Amino acid sequence: MRATVVLLALALACSSANAFGVSQANKVHPLLEKIISANNEELVKFHMDKMELKPFVVDGLLYRLTVKGGEAGNLGTITLVGDDQVVEQTDGDDYSLYNYDIKIGLKELVVRLDYEYTFLRFFGGSGSVYISTDTDTVRAKGSVKYFNYGVCKAVLESTEVTELRNFNIQFVPDSIRKIFLKYATSFFFNYIVPFYKSTIDNYVADYVKNEVPKSRFEVAVCTPLHDLYN
Repeated sequence: MRATVVLLALALACSSANAFGVSQANKVHPLLEKIISANNEELVKFHMDKMELKPFVVDGLLYRLTVKGGEAGNLGTITLVGDDQVVEQTDGDDYSLYNYDIKIGLKELVVRLDYEYTFLRFFGGSGSVYISTDTDTVRAKGSVKYFNYGVCKAVLESTEVTELRNFNIQFVPDSIRKIFLKYATSFFFNYIVPFYKSTIDNYVADYVKNEVPKSRFEVAVCTPLHDLYN
């Protein structure tokens, strides 16, 4: 779950520029697809389309699960989700202010975790689990102020995970002994995780606030505007 949230947070931080191609009438401007493509290419170019995940341990009464690490990938598949994308533009004497309310996601969100487990101290195993979904949506609100003399200020005010479901679980190597583990993992992600969206929202907000460099966020958002106005 944590890896999934991190993926969404990174996708959000690098794709808020998508808002500037959407009109108040909620019609997608042709420039929008170019902006999305440019952001995805930037993620790949700077090796930000994949992220290493840290190890952690989960102890239960009868079991112990050790996640040795893993990788979150496919960050470079950003796309707008739905047609209800809103950008309101207000023009001043020397600036344009854009208030945006957009929904974004990844075409496919993929997480790989390398694990070891023991059950009743006598049974155990190891391998990798792949968790993927194409049903992930984050709602982002904020504003961008662009001045006529070329200065641009971007602010991300809030994020909300609105959809996160339909997870596909695959164990490698697979075996008869892992059937129960597979069903348990699938049940957890598909039926338990959606009930903790408020916790996920807090994690996303904290990640964006503390981990995403503000300068990098403004570059991703403001570069398309510099190209448009110059």
